[in-house]
Order: sequence, then structure tokens, then C-alpha cells
Amino acid sequence: MVLYGKVEIKDLSGNTYVLGDENRGYYLSLHYDEADSLTIHIVDPQDIFKNRYVVGSEVIVYCDSNNPPTTKVFNGIIEKVRRIDKFGLRYLEIEVTEKFYVKAMGRLVCESFSNMKAGAIVRALLQKYAPEFDITNVQDTDVEIKLIKFNYRPLKECLNMLCEVAHADYYCDAEGKVYFYPKERIDQNLIIDDTMLIPSPSTLIDLSGVKTVVIVQGGISLALDQSQEITSNYVSMHDRDVAVKFTPTKIKARYLELYLEKVGNPPGRLSGALVEDKDNSPTGPEVAYFGFSKESISSAKWYACLLQANLDTSKSYWLILRKIGDANNTYRWYHNNTTNDTHAERTNGSWVVYNGNSWRPSFKFYGGGPVLAKAVDPVGIQKYGYREEIVTREDILRVSDARRIAYEILAEKSKVKFELQKLRVRGLSKLPQVGKLVDLRIPQLDFDSKVLIEDVELSFTPGNECVEEVLLTVGEDPESLAQTLQNIEEKLEEEKRKSLESEEAQLNLCEATLESFNISDTLNVNRNKNKLFESLITTETLLSVVQNSGTFKVDEAKVGFADVG
Repeated sequence: MVLYGKVEIKDLSGNTYVLGDENRGYYLSLHYDEADSLTIHIVDPQDIFKNRYVVGSEVIVYCDSNNPPTTKVFNGIIEKVRRIDKFGLRYLEIEVTEKFYVKAMGRLVCESFSNMKAGAIVRALLQKYAPEFDITNVQDTDVEIKLIKFNYRPLKECLNMLCEVAHADYYCDAEGKVYFYPKERIDQNLIIDDTMLIPSPSTLIDLSGVKTVVIVQGGISLALDQSQEITSNYVSMHDRDVAVKFTPTKIKARYLELYLEKVGNPPGRLSGALVEDKDNSPTGPEVAYFGFSKESISSAKWYACLLQANLDTSKSYWLILRKIGDANNTYRWYHNNTTNDTHAERTNGSWVVYNGNSWRPSFKFYGGGPVLAKAVDPVGIQKYGYREEIVTREDILRVSDARRIAYEILAEKSKVKFELQKLRVRGLSKLPQVGKLVDLRIPQLDFDSKVLIEDVELSFTPGNECVEEVLLTVGEDPESLAQTLQNIEEKLEEEKRKSLESEEAQLNLCEATLESFNISDTLNVNRNKNKLFESLITTETLLSVVQNSGTFKVDEAKVGFADVG
């Protein structure tokens, strides 16, 4: 069975062309954790296609066992066109990058979200910054994000951050549908066996990336420090500044919630400041500013914003909201409506402080220290030593998230990698989808397990509209692949040892560990056995004793199978 390919190019005027005789071959590479790419070579002696296939044009690749194929496997944007003169002919080399990657990396996000599911944030981001993609398959996760802020970050980086914090995964298919879902391994019900592999693969062992300790350093942990949470009445912000006083116990101020409501159509954002107390009045130095956009406030509820400041726990501070709008177009700040509390107001003059005979505005002030979590593999440290990795992520604001991410990274990097080489596969009726599992069966390696497809590569040579072979890179499925391959290696080593040891050598080894015997006599029994037996006794103590003749009892013997033969 062969796979057929078809390439369509839509120029900037909306005209669609199918590559024909000008096609001199193309190479398609699909990746799980990188951008998919396509390279096309076109013969163009008259510069016809140079003016047609220009940067910015859209390219679609179809590939399956039908002729012509109908399954869309790649959708990209031409990012580079280069002219090459070779063998007396003029060629174009066209480089194409996955459309979703181009769009998601080229659009900067400046947004903040609080108390939302990760899926809802993804939908909001895509609707605003990439509306051409379908978000029907964006799911919510169990993790609710307390607060996350994207300060002019590419959209793709924002999605990556959300995946880490919410323990989720995502991808965009060639149809432009974005999938966001709780992290899991999805089986695509495809079987690859040894009859489809050319040649039969072997395993590779790699220790270079092993880590035994992972430290995740996040942002500042959010802990509720001071608050007044009763919201039985409100004050209108159209004609006065209002302030509430508190004394922090946390040095790092990072997060604030106020119970607010929007009235009508205010003329702008609701702004505020954090100032030091001076003589029981909000007239000290301003230490931080904050605000709420008009679009972010609607009905009465708690609204969050970032508050960046280093505080002195021996001092008191005031949270101030500025007046704005008129009676019909403003904001309301809710309070507890008592007659024995404290707040301050300013209309057009100085601040007036109502001490012990008034209400207190609602607020929640959060502070804390750096988020830090450490994951340790003590067994790995004994085997491979202290191999540390430090990950810094300021968007991680909870210790529980930092701890989970640390152990996830450690689980990925604490094992020696037992990898399969790239697989050359024939007989496929469709391309495997990257990021999903397939059944891989290799009887000669005693391997039958699910593996993750990380890369798919195929090359259409000049004049051919079909290919027989596809190059696959399989990744590590944490639950099966690494352990299975390690078991295979151990089994092969065991079989190798058994084939090299003679029955008599095994008996001598048992006798050496259980009985007293004269080592010099034993070593002289047979010159051929001597070499094998010396290789089996690997401890320094035994080798030093061999230099002197005599009878003694062996308490312990270690066997180094790597040296046998």
C-alpha cells in the first residue's frame, strides 16, 4: 500500500493551484512539540511561479491511500521563497510553516484573567486574537486559575503556560480546529508491526538528559492576609475618593480583590493606589497603583487585579479608589454597613477619616513569598549522582502547582532513556497523527506496547505522486515504553551472560561463594578457565588475595557481566 500526496497553493488573490509538472519534489515534517514544516522545490526557468507562489500564500497538503488523496494533513503559510540555479536550471525553494504556529507566534497578548477555568481562558484568547480558528473542541479542565497575566506574550506561549498550570494539552489540526483537553494519552487505534518496519529497529540508551532533582521556582505565593468580606451596602464612586486601612503581615503584596459593580457607562477605568498611613490618614507616600478596566466590571461581585509592592509590616497602609463619572455612570464599592468601623473619604479637599463610627469597604489583600517546590529521586541519586535542574516560572503562583510540575518534570527526566531509533514504516493507509499513541509490535525485541508518535516525515521525490515509506519518531509513553525497553535490555544481557558462561565456570562460582577452597589451585586447573574465572571476580579485595597462595573462605563475590568474553 502506498500513500498519495497532493499540494494546493492559494495565492494572495484567492486563486488555488495544484502543483503539477513544475513540482520537483517536496518534504513534509509533522511534529508533536514544534511547528510543522513543508519544503517544496519547483522548477521555474521563466520566473512564472516566483510571481505566483509568494510569501504569505496558504499551502494545504493532502495525504492518504486514495488517488487523489482527500485527507488534509497540513495547512501552512509560505514564509520564505529562495531562487536556486542548479544543473543549468532555475529552481524555487519554498519554505512553509504551520499556519496555527505562524498566527499564534505573531500575535501578542496583553490580558489578565482571574477565577476562571483554563478552557474558558483559551476560548477567550482565541476568540480575540485568532478568531479564524475553530474553538468548538476546547474543553474545560478541573483546575481553576486564580490569577494569570499575559504581558505582551505571543499567543502560543500563553497557551503553553495554561497547559502547564492546568495540566492540559492542545493542538490545532489541519482543518483549523483547536483541541484543548486535560492531559492524557489518546490512542489512534493504529497498529504497526515488524512486517511494516524496514529495517528492524534497535534500542538506544541515553543518560545525558537524566535529572535526579528538579526545583521549580515560581512567582509569589498568594495567601489571604487582610480582608473585610461583608458586602451589605455600597458607596457610589462618582463624587468622592474612598479609602480603607489595614496593617499587613506579609512583606510581598501581589494580589487584590474588591467587591465592585458598574453603573451605566463610566467614562473610563476605575483606578486606585496603595499609600502609606501618615498620622492615621491616607496621605503618606504612594507605593503602588492598580486599576480595573471598564470592560472587566459588570454586576456586583469580587474582582481581582495585581498589586506589586514590597511592604513594611510595622506600618499601616490605605487602599484608595478614585472618584469617576456621574451618579448614573460610575462604579460602586461595597462595604459592611456598620457604625463602628473605619474608612476615609475625600471630595474636593482634604481627607476625612471616620474612626470607629462608620463602615469599612470590602477588600481581600493577598501577600506572600516566593513559590518554591523540590522533587527528589533518591534511588536515582544513588545510581547517577546529584543531577539537578532548576525551572523558573513566574506565572506559577501556588505551591501545589509548583510541586506538581516539579514531579512531572522529574518523572520525565529521572529515567535513563531507552529509545527506539527512527522507524521506516511501509504499508500505511494513512499518516499517524503526532501526539497520539499507536500499537508497536516487534516480536524479535519482545516488544508489544503503545508508543507516542512525536514526528512524522515523508519525502515525495521529483515526478512521484506517491511514497511507500514514512519515517516515524516514537516518543516515550511514561507508563510503558521506558520500562518495556529497559526490560528488553536486561533480558538481552541475561541471555548474553548465559551463552558466555560454561557450566563448569558456573559451578566454580557457586563453590567459591559457598565453600572454602584454595584459589591458587583452582586457577591452575585449566588455563582456559583461568581467564574466564578472573573476569568473574571483580572486587579489589579478591584480586589482591590472588597474588598470595593459601586457603581462605570467600564471603562475597561480585560478577561483572559486561567483562565476560
